[in-house]
This record gives sequence, structure tokens and C-alpha cells, in this order.
Amino acid sequence: MRQIVLFGLQVLVNIVISSGLFWALIHPIIVYTEVPTYLAGNVAKIISVTVASTISFFIMRYVVFSRKRWFNDRL
Repeated sequence: MRQIVLFGLQVLVNIVISSGLFWALIHPIIVYTEVPTYLAGNVAKIISVTVASTISFFIMRYVVFSRKRWFNDRL
């Protein structure tokens, strides 16, 4: 049960980071530069997915599937 709850929380964190970073990267590029929209979108998505996946890996490695109990068996 603990791993299911932590995995669900990790998924939510991953979605927030990926979407937020995508918006934070694409908005200034489209508004303030002449870069084509498709190129700005692709670059922003690659960066946001890479960062979110890396963070997700470390959360899953050191929190969700860790042998050490980070929350003192409350989850």
C-alpha cells in the first residue's frame, strides 16, 4: 500500500513539473523571439520531459522503492 500511494504522488509531481516547466519555457520563447512555434514547442517539450523524468527517477529510486522508510511507516 505504501508504494502505491508514493507512486501516485510521484506521478502527480511528475505531471506538475513537466507541464509547469513546458509552459515556463515555451511562453517567453514564443512571445519574445522569432523562433517558429513548432521548434519552440519541440525544444521545450524535450527539456521538460527530460527534467521531469530525471526527477521522477530519483524520487522512485530513493523514496518510493527505497528500503529506508522516509515517513516512519506512516505510509
